[in-house]
Amino acid sequence: MISRNTSQNLLAPEGRICHDENCLVHALLPFETDVDIRSFMSDFQSRPASQNWEQVPLAWIPGGFVWAWFKPPQAPGAIVVRLPDEQGDALRPQLTMRNLIAALGADLREIPFWSIQGMMLDSQGGQNPLLDQPVPPPVPWADPTITIHFAGVPQPGFAAGVSVQPVAASSAMKTAPMTPAAESALAAMDADWNAILLMETQLAQLRKQLSAIQAKLQSLNRDFTPEERQAADSNDVKAWQDARRFLRDAAGQTSRYIREHDVGMTSAAGQRHRFEEIYKTHVTARNAFEGISSVQHEMEVYRKQVQALLSKMQTALSNAGSNGEQRAQQVLSRIGAKMRRSRNRD
Repeated sequence: MISRNTSQNLLAPEGRICHDENCLVHALLPFETDVDIRSFMSDFQSRPASQNWEQVPLAWIPGGFVWAWFKPPQAPGAIVVRLPDEQGDALRPQLTMRNLIAALGADLREIPFWSIQGMMLDSQGGQNPLLDQPVPPPVPWADPTITIHFAGVPQPGFAAGVSVQPVAASSAMKTAPMTPAAESALAAMDADWNAILLMETQLAQLRKQLSAIQAKLQSLNRDFTPEERQAADSNDVKAWQDARRFLRDAAGQTSRYIREHDVGMTSAAGQRHRFEEIYKTHVTARNAFEGISSVQHEMEVYRKQVQALLSKMQTALSNAGSNGEQRAQQVLSRIGAKMRRSRNRD
C-alpha cells in the first residue's frame, strides 16, 4: 500500500522541487541567485535513500503527481517511479519521459538509460525520440513501474566497483589494459552480438509476416453481408461475435509487437546503435576499455531482450493464425456452405 507523504522533502535538503514549468529542467536550484546551479549528481549521490514512496508534483498538470522512490535497495543508483492508480489514465497523454525526468530534478546527461515494461532504453544523451513520446499505458504482463538509472553509480548485477557510464559514443570510452577478464568479456560480447544479428534476421522476417497477417485480420473483422446475415442462424451469429473478438485481440497483439520491433529497444531509438558501435570499435579490434564487465553484462541483457521479443513475435504470429484468421475463416466457410445450399434449392 502506497502511503501519501506530501510533507517529506523530495530532494536533497539543500535543493527544492521546481514548481515553475519554465525551470523544470533545472529543478535543483540554490536559494541564492548569485550561485551557479549545482550538479544534480552530487545532490543525488549525497541524498539519503527514500524510506517510503514520495509524492513528486507535476507542475504543468493541475493536481498531477507521481510516486517516486529514490535509491531503492534493489537499485541504489536509480529512481523508481509509479503513476498513481487514480490518475494514471489522465496523466499519460501529458507525461513524457523528458518532462518526468525534469520534474524529478534530474539532468538527462546523467541518465544513460531507463527501463519501462521490461524494456531497457538508451537515452542517447537526451536525443532518443522516445523521450518525447507519452508514457505508454500498462500491459497485463509487464511491471508498471519506471526505473531511471544514473551514470556513475554501481547497479546490482554489475561487477563490483564498475560504474555504469553512458557509452553511446564509443570514442568517449577510455582504453584499459588487456587482462584475462577483459579478453573473456570481449569474447562473450562477440558471441552475443553475432547471436543478436542472427535473431535480427528472423525478427525482420517476422515483422513482414505480422504486417501481412495484420492486414488479413483487419479485413476479416467485418459485419456480415446481407446474404450471410440471412443464411446465418443464432449459433453462427454468436460464433462470429466470438471470432471477431479473437480477431481484435490478435490484431492488437500483432500491432503491439510490430511497434516494439520498430521503436523499442531493438530499433535505432533503443540500444542497438550503442552496442553496434561498441562492437565495431572495441570488440572486433579486441580493445579493452574501462567498465567492460558492466557493458558485457548489459549486452548480455540486451541479447536476452532480443530473444524475448523474437519469442513474443513468434507467439503473436501463431495466435493470429490459429485464434484469429483460422477461427474466422471456419465460421465464414460454414455460413458460405449454407448460402450455397440455399442457392441450389432456389
